[in-house]
Amino acid sequence: VIGTLDLDFVAINNNLDSLAMDAARGEGETLDTLAAMWGVNEQDKAKFAQTTKDNYSSIFASDSTTATEVLENLNQVISGDSQLAAYSLS
Repeated sequence: VIGTLDLDFVAINNNLDSLAMDAARGEGETLDTLAAMWGVNEQDKAKFAQTTKDNYSSIFASDSTTATEVLENLNQVISGDSQLAAYSLS
């Protein structure tokens, strides 16, 4: 059985460059897909996108940031946001 964490990793790993571009802009198909896979409700998707944009440099800490690091960093950012904390992965 593949868990949510595994699915999110696969989505990030297969689309890392596209996700980085979308995250920097705070919008885009890859970011929307990740939010849906992450389980973010429709009413929180704009906040998810904006939070990703606002924390881009923490999520994508360097040009060599791996998919695993992106997943961990994004989860940490989400966990620290009062509106999005309910979506943090365990």
